Amino acid sequence: MPGLETSGPYTLSPYRSAWDNRNAAVFQHLPVLLRAKYAEFYDELDNNARLITLEGEVWNRLNPYAEPGTLPLHDRRAIRAIIKQAAYLDATLVDNVEVSRGIARDLGVEMARPDGMPADLDVILARCDPAVADL
Repeated sequence: MPGLETSGPYTLSPYRSAWDNRNAAVFQHLPVLLRAKYAEFYDELDNNARLITLEGEVWNRLNPYAEPGTLPLHDRRAIRAIIKQAAYLDATLVDNVEVSRGIARDLGVEMARPDGMPADLDVILARCDPAVADL
């Protein structure tokens, strides 16, 4: 049996330094509901970053199985459990990103794209084959 690909999915860390570096005097002049909406947005970004980190940690638990060779039943069961956990975290992140995008639209905030990132990255990533078969 070939070894597993254990690198995990391609992810981008959400940019959020604008929140961390906000000017308190300016922030205080925003209406209360708008301040709350920005706080909600950046809480969502923090949660998304946490999910990305957790998913990466789960994928790293597959590293011992990256070597080719036969796998006993207990290893196959362990791998299945790890993959299920990664799939759950990924699905949760996908849902959360949609919530974040909705809040961003409400606020008129657009995603900052890293320098050199292809404009059609979403299209490129959508063509990627899954790392494992559906469970």
